[in-house]
Amino acid sequence: MEHAPSGGVLSAARAYLRMRGADLGSSLALYGAYARAALSYALDRDGFVTVGQFLGRDAIVRGEGGILYYARARTDDLGYVAANTKPHTRRWFRPRRGDVVVDVGAHIGRFSLAAARAGASVVAVEPNPETFRVLAANVGLNGFRNVRLVNAALGEREGEAELHVPLVYHGTASLRGDWERRFATRTVRVRVTTLDGLVEYLGLERIDWLLVDVEGYELEVLRGGLGALGRVQRAIVEVSLGNLGAVPALLERAGLRLAERGSPEGAIQYHFFVRPRRVLHS
Repeated sequence: MEHAPSGGVLSAARAYLRMRGADLGSSLALYGAYARAALSYALDRDGFVTVGQFLGRDAIVRGEGGILYYARARTDDLGYVAANTKPHTRRWFRPRRGDVVVDVGAHIGRFSLAAARAGASVVAVEPNPETFRVLAANVGLNGFRNVRLVNAALGEREGEAELHVPLVYHGTASLRGDWERRFATRTVRVRVTTLDGLVEYLGLERIDWLLVDVEGYELEVLRGGLGALGRVQRAIVEVSLGNLGAVPALLERAGLRLAERGSPEGAIQYHFFVRPRRVLHS
């Protein structure tokens, strides 16, 4: 979920300006969007939504660590590439070569691609078919062969469900119809599987990092993975305010302990859980 940038407007501006277009056309589109966004923000701050709404054409941009991203015109994709987005996850998430990462709600791949670049084995799960195509394109742009892509939602049981997709903020698509109240939405029918089913199908013996960012549906995702959670070493979960008690309790029953909690951001709060290391006594 994209939120107000940490550190204010100047911090956000610096984060955007660190991005570069991968070619001349993308560079011109990017800086044109910046100019239009700056003017719009100056004239109507309350009506401003996101820099990406001013991107007049699709572009390929180079983000943090030199990773390439395909950014769709007039969407919030650029906001997810900006280096100041999701500061708590960025600070906690430190995948290493050989780690197994399961990214639930991967969107266009901000953290999946970073993990792949670090040499981890990545499972990227994204239900929105349009966003999934961008995710797959981003994996291809970077030549990563260590990412397995899953076009599905995760929930408490298998089946199908309606995904509510905002017309601008694609990153806040949710299986909860009441989640996104700021913008008009449309619905897309998507396949739903479970975390347990996914882990069994892929044969994952361990999960070093579990990322769950699913716009208010995190409790259902975790309830569908009660068996798989026993294999998780670390979990970063976007927790909606209504689940601040239930999610930590569920993960603690699975043997994980709350290591750190981020500051509240609107309707959510990020949590970082770790599995305590066993101490062997002689």
